[in-house]
Amino acid sequence: MQQEGDVELTQYLSSKEYAAKHGVHVITVRKLLAQRKIPGVIMTPSCVLIPSEAKYPGQNDTQTYHYEECDFLSLHEFVMKTHVSVKRVMSLYKNSELDGAIEVGGRLYFPPDFELPQDKRLKNGKYVG
Repeated sequence: MQQEGDVELTQYLSSKEYAAKHGVHVITVRKLLAQRKIPGVIMTPSCVLIPSEAKYPGQNDTQTYHYEECDFLSLHEFVMKTHVSVKRVMSLYKNSELDGAIEVGGRLYFPPDFELPQDKRLKNGKYVG
């Protein structure tokens, strides 16, 4: 987990990345997800977000976890909603200006109420390079 100011930023993995991290097949991870055996998972309509620090359940582990459900937007859905180009959003993300955006499996996801930061390229109402 990273710390930025007072806010903790959790890194998330896809089921494929989680399987590779723990040396198991992705189908095994999907079975564990269906049984709700992995802690801290966020379910979205388009993907599953698994915290990178989530422990791998043991053989005799019977504990189950509540999975949070959230309507994160994919990059495509986000640019359609905000009318900003994919290239601009990716540029902001690479410059660490999109606090709250989550990268999972090489794809970006945004909370439904996510707002883009103010455009620093505009000064006095005119475009500055």
